Amino acid sequence: MWNALKLIHMWKERSTDLLIEPPFAVLWFEERLKQVSEEVEMMMTQFRLSEALKTIYSLIWDDFCSWYLEWVKPGYEQPLADNVYDFTVDYFTELMQMLHPFMPFITEEIWQTLHARLGLSGETIMLASYDCDHLLLQSGLQNDIDSNNTIEQEMTWLQSVIIAVRNIRGEMNISPAKAVSLIFAQGNQIDRDRAKKMEKWIVSLAKISDIRWLNLGETAPFSATQLVGPLEVLVPLAGFIDKEAESKRLNKEIEKIEKEIMRIEMKLSQSAFVDKAPKEVVELERSRLNDYGMAMNKLKAKRSEIESYLVRLRMCPRASWRPCPSEDQSAHAHGVHASGVGGVVLALRRHRAQCRPPPPGSRRRGARPYRHACQARRATLSGDAMASAATA
Repeated sequence: MWNALKLIHMWKERSTDLLIEPPFAVLWFEERLKQVSEEVEMMMTQFRLSEALKTIYSLIWDDFCSWYLEWVKPGYEQPLADNVYDFTVDYFTELMQMLHPFMPFITEEIWQTLHARLGLSGETIMLASYDCDHLLLQSGLQNDIDSNNTIEQEMTWLQSVIIAVRNIRGEMNISPAKAVSLIFAQGNQIDRDRAKKMEKWIVSLAKISDIRWLNLGETAPFSATQLVGPLEVLVPLAGFIDKEAESKRLNKEIEKIEKEIMRIEMKLSQSAFVDKAPKEVVELERSRLNDYGMAMNKLKAKRSEIESYLVRLRMCPRASWRPCPSEDQSAHAHGVHASGVGGVVLALRRHRAQCRPPPPGSRRRGARPYRHACQARRATLSGDAMASAATA
């Protein structure tokens, strides 16, 4: 809370007289603040003090500090619209009033500091009026908020996409300072509309270099995958991570989904639940089971693709830069069974063709130097082929 206070105070010097239409983050937090205010009021009247405190904590830390301040924060040396700054101060003041019954001393100190720096009136937070009439309500924008019921759904979608990218970064040990590409696959028209609308927020908060959709019939590059409903969030991993680590991560994801499927199937197999539970609750569980099944199939397909690559890589270590020989080619790959001197020449030619050095940058770390490997292979090959020729 102290860091949030310092940040808001720094913005005062950068606020301008410019008035803009409240951005998406302001509209979203207005709705969240109104919802949580009603929930906390109900919990307080029922003396559920612990639940009320946890709800306020989540609103301050998860919603206000982690998301709202990041959204409205101006760019480097960029001004902040005066009305957006007023919204932010108003929200922070109300959060301190909401938390005051639980943490009276620190909220009083923050309230006094905020009001002294901004020149606001009022002697103490205990005598300050507390209501749900926020700045947006006073500015006559409540009808717009009520008519747009998709604000919270859009914000939840946006948070899920950014969290998916951040999870991939953490699990794949990709530096947060390094920009990555982002590919969307599957999804529906709603996902496409939201991706277009929220593109600048995704780029800035998830550190994305470019965003594109996977074309129909196009094969996705080797990527780490996260699911946001039917939408697949892909981060290409070329140059970032090895495929074995991604295979292990997919196994963990599949195990987690399998447990959820088993739990829902067990619940739906109980006649007491199906008969007594409300119909909409039963339908919701069946819908979730179907969604988990679809997610399971996608993750298993991705895992199979990676495992087939790893098998091919173990059979032919240079599979990363050229395909393995087919079974028919591998049976006579080196001309060992050829007869006569021509067989020796043919074998050496095939050997030279297969021992061409890999392209720059494709040699694996820890591999034997190319020259020594080829010398050893040539000695073995020539001896076998000479023995075959002598026998013939």
